[in-house]
Amino acid sequence: MSLSDKKARDILRHLTNLLQEGWEAFLVAKHIHEALISKRIRSTYYFFNTTERSCIESAIIALSKIVIPHDDSISIQYLLNYVEQNSQVFSRAESQTIINNVKEHRQQLNAISPLIANIKEQRDHTIAHLDKRHITNPSSLYTYPPPNYIEVENAFELLLNMINTYLGYLVPSNDFRLHSLDARIAEDSNYLIGLIERDNTKPHTGTG
Repeated sequence: MSLSDKKARDILRHLTNLLQEGWEAFLVAKHIHEALISKRIRSTYYFFNTTERSCIESAIIALSKIVIPHDDSISIQYLLNYVEQNSQVFSRAESQTIINNVKEHRQQLNAISPLIANIKEQRDHTIAHLDKRHITNPSSLYTYPPPNYIEVENAFELLLNMINTYLGYLVPSNDFRLHSLDARIAEDSNYLIGLIERDNTKPHTGTG
């Protein structure tokens, strides 16, 4: 394996790890959110509300690491730049095909630039730091409303498609299966919600 090939795989590995961590947190938050909205959760509200908030913040932090570029960070933009400059590493596709994909993926990122800006705002002003303007001028903090579940889910899917494109161009090729744990996470979430709710609806007899 050449150094360029190893670096490409290392970049993709770090991005897939971030994507997986963020996606799992997002799914837990989504299942709890849906259970709260549908009133499946009728007790233990504070526990589930805190869990949902913590998980969606974790998902947004993971997304921010992937989509917000920084000179020292491994981001999706860093991957696209590397692919463009080292297209020979991705030998399962013609160089022009790779260049066209990079161009398309940059356009797709540009299309969701409001969401990326929103994620950065949430990270910088509330999640990672508590801006003093929460006291002095809270209305000036945000240009956008908080990202909703559909926007976050679509961002994960878009990034998955980009990453899998370049994994597929390596030799040997690979396919990152982000959704391999979806059913298990749903099963675990539903089991825990059901277990707690059933216990809380049982009649409790006093002792003594």
